Amino acid sequence: MTTTAPAPIRVSDNRRFLVDAHGEPFFWLADTAWHLFDSLTFDDALHYLRRRAEQGFNVIQAVAYTECRPIDQPTRVGPLMMHDGDPARPNDDYFDHIDRLFDAADRLGLTIALLPTWGCHLTPLWARSRRRIFDPQNMRQYARYVGDRFGGRHNLVWVNGGDRPIRDDADRAVWDALAHGLRETEAQRHLMTLHPPGGSSSSRWVADADWIDMHMLQSGHSRRANPNWLMIADDYDRQPVRPVLDGEPCYENHPVAFDPANGMFGEHDVRCAAYWSLLAGACGHTYGCHDVWMMCDHDWRPVPTAVGHWRTSLELPGANQMQHAKAFALSRPCDQRIPANELLVDCQTRDTDHAAVCRGPGFLMAYFAIRLHRWALDTSHLPGDRLHARWHDPRTGQTLDAEEHPNPGKLANLPYPAGGPDWALVVDAV
Repeated sequence: MTTTAPAPIRVSDNRRFLVDAHGEPFFWLADTAWHLFDSLTFDDALHYLRRRAEQGFNVIQAVAYTECRPIDQPTRVGPLMMHDGDPARPNDDYFDHIDRLFDAADRLGLTIALLPTWGCHLTPLWARSRRRIFDPQNMRQYARYVGDRFGGRHNLVWVNGGDRPIRDDADRAVWDALAHGLRETEAQRHLMTLHPPGGSSSSRWVADADWIDMHMLQSGHSRRANPNWLMIADDYDRQPVRPVLDGEPCYENHPVAFDPANGMFGEHDVRCAAYWSLLAGACGHTYGCHDVWMMCDHDWRPVPTAVGHWRTSLELPGANQMQHAKAFALSRPCDQRIPANELLVDCQTRDTDHAAVCRGPGFLMAYFAIRLHRWALDTSHLPGDRLHARWHDPRTGQTLDAEEHPNPGKLANLPYPAGGPDWALVVDAV
């Protein structure tokens, strides 16, 4: 087992963000790879991890007991996930494969956000759902197994739940058993969150749970310009304060509202979701691609609306552009960023052209999903009588100088650079 840092990532002192073992900001930039462990050979999985690391991702969200592969079907590497359909009897050979991929991820600087199981094995609700195989007793036994196996690692975050609602006390008892079973092992060192169903946040289901460390929402795939900034804001304002992020926004190459007739989400859609959530106060962001989360290839296409091979889809534009959102967010002290959409004045926006704003001591950051014809930013809180503006290209990461300007308390209608449609802006007091 590889360990290259003394401790896992943890919540920052102000409770809004994440830091690494050395107290430095940890910006969660995740990719969605739900079927990483069961649907790729080791060599293919290593190619996937290397490429995502090269693209600037530092977290991989993956599942041990997955949704689309029946539990009585061998995985791509051979062994079943569990013995005789019994979740409390995990197959050591399969989990040895996961161990090797944890080691590979560690060497590449990647943290695994591990879902011990997808929610379908507890709450079967729709077409790809399986059957309920978990109860509080066998879930706790399984939790101790995965906790003992992976809890000593530092490149780990636990993700409870798995895209299903908590319908009643019986459901809640099983998810609590997973959390408490993990906490009874060395796994207690690690952050824990919950992956909720679409259109909701973990705060809806487990806001008061004694095991939740950070909130994760799923803005989902139901529409373009899904206002995830409102969901982030709701959790940002919640007490007690916890970090929050969008753990499943619209996926690139995913049909809008699940219907290919509506078109597919593209690079602009995934950029909007990222910048909107970050400027609303998120501690990071998760990207996803419809072809990649299931590791779709010529022989494995469990969801027929997937249109590409996972290898080629690794190179979709939005995936390569997420690193620029990370760089933009970290270009100013992230622990001092405060959501501040009230500073956008003299304009009216809708969801499709939402502009997001945050502020900090001596700076202001904004993101325009499209070119607004008329807008202004209230700069009266910025010290000094001059401002320096810089445009950030979310497609390339290039910074374009927009020169110095007087600071009469407002900066209005600064000309956009050529290209677009979306641009981000940083304004610094001089």
